[in-house]
Amino acid sequence: MDRYERLAQLAASQGGHVAAWQCRVIGIPNQWVHEQRRRRGWSVVHEGVYRLPGVPSSWTGDLWAALLSTAAPRARKTVESAQVSGQLNPPLGLTLSPHALVTAWSAAKLYGFERPPPARPQLLLPQDTRNARSGIHVTRTRLFPDHVLRDGLPCAPPARVLWDAAWIGRKSGGVAKTLHDFAVFLDRTRVFAVAEFLATVDEPVLDGLPRRVPRALRRTAELLSPGFSHSRTEARARQVVQRVAAARGLVASSRPVPIRKDGRIVAEADIAIESLRWDIEIDGPHHSFLAVQRRDRRRDQGLTGIDWITSRYPTELLDESLTDFEASVATDLDRIVSLRRRDAAA
Repeated sequence: MDRYERLAQLAASQGGHVAAWQCRVIGIPNQWVHEQRRRRGWSVVHEGVYRLPGVPSSWTGDLWAALLSTAAPRARKTVESAQVSGQLNPPLGLTLSPHALVTAWSAAKLYGFERPPPARPQLLLPQDTRNARSGIHVTRTRLFPDHVLRDGLPCAPPARVLWDAAWIGRKSGGVAKTLHDFAVFLDRTRVFAVAEFLATVDEPVLDGLPRRVPRALRRTAELLSPGFSHSRTEARARQVVQRVAAARGLVASSRPVPIRKDGRIVAEADIAIESLRWDIEIDGPHHSFLAVQRRDRRRDQGLTGIDWITSRYPTELLDESLTDFEASVATDLDRIVSLRRRDAAA
């Protein structure tokens, strides 16, 4: 296959679009590209991104053009590095995924959710990317996720798609209801279970998401699982734990505490006695889902690996008897104090 055949094959895989940087790495000279623009009617969609003649405008084509444009500088370097290392024919389309992903309502459409696509392609880029383009809605993140291919396009995973949709629509009325419908659709199509969604909202850092959850996403969780929000119960639990700790000369946190490993937040404790590295979790009803329980076990085992101890208390215990909850906390606290003393003496 010569380089021009390869370019035609690449364009076919990208909705009839190619980027100037892709032409260069294939070995096609700029002059030839300029000739195609002038004589063959290549349409400029974004700077350095072209739609080939005879290709109708479409929303998937717009997504390809947006990805090719925003990923341009870094994707080109990725390909050139691959060529230097001996990969003479790297998959040019997939080199976009570490640098730009389709997200929010653009991705929802690709996942099959019946909703009109947004007027502008919605993309997710790494935090330090400064390659913005007019006509493209960009969201940035410090922890860039792995991609999911949908119709050949690199998309953000479902948790990130829902998050970005909530963030983009935070000023829109009724966005929680639309997010609810999308989450139910993902559950029905076995893409992302409601239980997984609730777990993401409960502790987003485990999915590489920011700690501050968009309000619309919390409202969506409430619609999906009545009683999901138990902040009042957690506040009562915190008062009890603080009282029990103070009686033993210890200090319990007044708000959720981020837990770090090598400087990175890996979990968040509902309540913590940091001097003992004790993580106290107040679990709402959604923690009864098997998927959430598996996630909880993975989380807690990870914290054990960095010398944190996790204890979990269901909200039902607090609702039924604060006295029993206080007694349980006191027993567990005394046990952990003894354990830490033995560790220090060893």
